[in-house]
Amino acid sequence: MAFRFGAVRVRCQVCAGGHVYSIFIPIHAVLPRKQEQLQQKRILIVDDDTVTRSILTRTLERSGYLTCAAANAEEGEVMVNRFGPRNFSCAVVDYRMPGRNGIEFLTWLRLQDETLSAIMLTGEGDKQLVAKILREGAVDYLDKPVIIPDFKQSIANALNLTNQRRKLVDTDSAAEAIGQAQLQMLGLENIGDTDGITICFHPMHQASGDFVGVFRPEGSNCLRVIAGDVSGHDLRAAYFSTFAQGALRGMMQFNASDQHIFKFFNRFLASEWNTAPEVSNLTSIALCGLEIDQQSRRIKLINGGFPIPCLIDREGTVSKLGIGSCPLGWFDDENFEIDIIRAPEGSFLYLWSDGLEDYAEHQGISVFAMAHRLLSTPDPKDQREILRDAIDDIMVVKLEVNPEDNTGEESDSTGFVPLLHKKFAGDESHLIDRSQHWIESSLKYAVPNIDAERLYDLVLCTREALLNAMVHGCASKPDRFCDLTATFNPSRKVVRIRIEDSGSGHGDTYLTAMDPELRDPNPLDRHTGFILLRELPDNIATERGGAVVTMDFTI
Repeated sequence: MAFRFGAVRVRCQVCAGGHVYSIFIPIHAVLPRKQEQLQQKRILIVDDDTVTRSILTRTLERSGYLTCAAANAEEGEVMVNRFGPRNFSCAVVDYRMPGRNGIEFLTWLRLQDETLSAIMLTGEGDKQLVAKILREGAVDYLDKPVIIPDFKQSIANALNLTNQRRKLVDTDSAAEAIGQAQLQMLGLENIGDTDGITICFHPMHQASGDFVGVFRPEGSNCLRVIAGDVSGHDLRAAYFSTFAQGALRGMMQFNASDQHIFKFFNRFLASEWNTAPEVSNLTSIALCGLEIDQQSRRIKLINGGFPIPCLIDREGTVSKLGIGSCPLGWFDDENFEIDIIRAPEGSFLYLWSDGLEDYAEHQGISVFAMAHRLLSTPDPKDQREILRDAIDDIMVVKLEVNPEDNTGEESDSTGFVPLLHKKFAGDESHLIDRSQHWIESSLKYAVPNIDAERLYDLVLCTREALLNAMVHGCASKPDRFCDLTATFNPSRKVVRIRIEDSGSGHGDTYLTAMDPELRDPNPLDRHTGFILLRELPDNIATERGGAVVTMDFTI
C-alpha cells in the first residue's frame, strides 16, 4: 500500500481478489503545515515604556525567542497583521498606554486568535483591575518593575498553553474535515425513497468510527450493504474509518466479494496498520456484509464482530441472523463463513452498531424501541436531541428486503415493527417491578404520544400475563423461560403483546370465556389479574392451553 498525501485527497492502492484497486479518499486540510511545526517561537511585546520594552526584548532574545516590539496598541496591531496571529506564540502587553489601553488591545487580539496566550503588565495593584484582565483572556499578570525569573516562568507557562490550545484547534479541524469526508462517502443523499433504506447516523464527535456503505451493482437485482465499526474514538480510528469507506468504494466498483473484502481488511490490519512502532492500541474493525436479492428475497450474510442483524417479518417477529465471529484484525484466521437465508414477504432487516445497544441499556429501554423511535424521527435535529447523552457513535439501518412488497395499502395496514423482545427465566418473578419499569419506559419512549391511561392498562396486563407465564408456565424454574414480544402497527395504532412460555399449557378458559355463565368456576377466575386480562385488551387470544397469550391494544 502506498500513500500519497496531497492538498485534498489520499490515493491508496490495495490488492484484493487478484485485483489492484486505486482508491481516492478526500481528506481536506487534515495535516498540520510543516512550516508551523518547525517555526521558532515569536513573542509580541507591546509597552510604551522604552526601558521596560528593551529589557524584556533582550531577555527573550537571549533565551532563543524571536521578538516583535511595539510602543502602543496601534503598532501592535500592525505587527500582528503583518506576521499573522498564528505566527506569534505569546503576547506581553502593558495595561496603561497612551491611546487604547492593554485590555482594549487584548480584546482585539482575542478576536484575531483565541489560542494566543497573553501576559498583562501593570503597575497598579487594583484587585478589580486584575480580575478584569483575567476575564479578558490574559493567562497571567505581572507587576512592574518586572522580576526577570518570574517573567521567564510566566512566558514558559504561556507558551505551553498556546501550544495546547492550538493542538486542540488543529485536532478539531482535522476531525471536522474527516467527518465531512465520511458524510460525503456515506452518500445518504443518493438513497431514494424506492430503495427501502432508512438510516440514522449519529457520530459522537465530528468524525466517526461507524460507517455503512450501500451499493447496487449495475444490471443486478441485488443490494449490497457493508456496515463497520472501528475500535476506539480517537483520530486514528476516524482516519481508518475514512480509509475503509474509500477502500470499500474502490473494491465494490470491481465487484469484489464480501469474503475478499473481509480478508483484505483482516490482513491489512494485522500485517500493516497495527505493526507501526508508534502504535500502542491495536485497531480492529467489526464488519457485517449483506447481499440482498430484492426479487427472490435471498440474503447472503457474513459477519465479523458486528452486532447480529435482525430479520423482522410482517407480524413483527424477530429472527437473529447467523452467529458472527470476532472483529477483523485480531487473528490471522481468514475463514469467514457465509450464511444464506430466504426472507418472508414484507420483511425487513435491522442493522445497528453496538453504540445503539449500549445507549439503550444506559437509558433502561429496549434496543428495538430506540431503533423504532430514531427511524420514525426524520429530522436530524430531533434525532440529535434524542441522542444528546450518547457516549458512543450510533448507527441504525432499516433495510426492506423487497420494497415492492410494502407499497400496497394492505401491507401498510398489517405490518408490525418490534418494540420489545426479551427472554425471562421462570425464577425471575421477584424482579417483576423492575421488568415492569423497563416495559413501560420502552413503550413510552418508542411511542411518545401514547395515551397515559391506555399505557397503564397495557403495562398492567403485560405484567400479569408475564407473571402467569413465569409462575405457572415455567413453574418458577431457572432453566425454563418465557418470551415477551411487543410489536406496533403505526397505521392501525395497535400495540400487540405476545407472551409465550415453555410449559405445556395450564388452562386458558379464564382468559377466553367472556360470557359469565361459560367461565370456568376456578378460584383463579376471581383473581384480579385475570379479570384485567379479560377486560382491558381490545382482543385476547391464546394457544397451547394458555402457554401463548396474545393481546391487542388500540392506542
